[in-house]
Amino acid sequence: MEYDRANGIENTCGYRFFTYESSCLPLYELEFGEENPWTEKIDDAALQNAILKYFPQYGSGDGDSGPCFSIDEQIQPTPGAGTDFYSFP
Repeated sequence: MEYDRANGIENTCGYRFFTYESSCLPLYELEFGEENPWTEKIDDAALQNAILKYFPQYGSGDGDSGPCFSIDEQIQPTPGAGTDFYSFP
């Protein structure tokens, strides 16, 4: 919209969208909910690496900045998987 262009999308509609970095958390939460046809388009290992990179407290299970995971449920890094979790064509 013209208004958005004039005022900057980050100031007008930015709250409606997630940045690439921020999108890893809602995708992780949605992915483990109901079975969704788009989950095959997400690289799980890279998604978890992205969470550990961008939101380390969330994946650690400390409960302060995210869910409190038990030791065996904590997000673990996957060497070599990177953080490019989208697999869309």
